[in-house]
Amino acid sequence: MGYQSDWLYRLIVREISTTLERAKSVAYEAQQPERILVSEYAAADWSYPRCVGEQIRQWVFEGNELHPVDPSHAICNPEEDGVFFREVTFQFHIRPDRRRVAFTYAFGPRHGHGVIFDVLGQGQSGRLEQNREMPQWVS
Repeated sequence: MGYQSDWLYRLIVREISTTLERAKSVAYEAQQPERILVSEYAAADWSYPRCVGEQIRQWVFEGNELHPVDPSHAICNPEEDGVFFREVTFQFHIRPDRRRVAFTYAFGPRHGHGVIFDVLGQGQSGRLEQNREMPQWVS
């Protein structure tokens, strides 16, 4: 099953869209990022939510869709432009049993979040719910 048709990837894309909408409400239009990079990783540090290990896939996020890019050519430029970096990053790791997702993002030097989601249900009834008992970080 490819990521384009996988219901769990669609939930992750929905979470990215929701997070971006919340960020737009606190930033001026002129401070929107030039590019949004999304990376899937081979592993996660569950004790401090972050993605580790090899980068499996990378996309540019445009129009609520993922567009594949070669990870060796998609270098993130962390240059600041007001509230946001010029290129913001989302990273995630899906645990092999597909019951948990590590999810992080960095919009700027003082605007990021790392969280662990539990995957509840599957298919059209599936949803991501933040695990309140697991650690998270906010900057």
